[in-house]
Amino acid sequence: MKLVTALQEPEDAITKLAYHPSIFMATRTLLELGVFRHIVEKECITSQELANLTKADEVLLGTALKIVNDVAELDDSTYGPNPLTKALATRQTAGLVEFIYDAGMIFIAKLPEYFERHEYKNPTNQNWGPAQYGHNFPGQNLWPYIAANPKLLNAVHAFFEGGRGSRPL
Repeated sequence: MKLVTALQEPEDAITKLAYHPSIFMATRTLLELGVFRHIVEKECITSQELANLTKADEVLLGTALKIVNDVAELDDSTYGPNPLTKALATRQTAGLVEFIYDAGMIFIAKLPEYFERHEYKNPTNQNWGPAQYGHNFPGQNLWPYIAANPKLLNAVHAFFEGGRGSRPL
């Protein structure tokens, strides 16, 4: 990382950083559509075929695939899997992205506002922190909120399964 920083202009590094949420959003959208799974299953697939399989707009898919760089671009509109595609096609890695994006991005986006309203003090109450502020459930623990949302609960199970499932205690 130090080498990359040394070789980049500071403005270029900051610009790249500013666009990271767009990459994460595109990855999350493609996961929702099952695009990575389709690419892994077919090994070589066009954007038109992906549009037919997912019922999504072909131009939107092509743009999202160019943003994420998580696939092998075989030509302008044909894609194949690379190691990232294969990882994103697994339940565990997809769960990680889904959970972090769906549960985390809302409150991460509101962190500057949260800190300003709380005079830039570190949170001390686990039931009234950035997650509760961002998702608007003050005074509640995060876990009941997740348990009440089946899609989020499934994502967190897959995420934790991937994070610890293959590692002994």
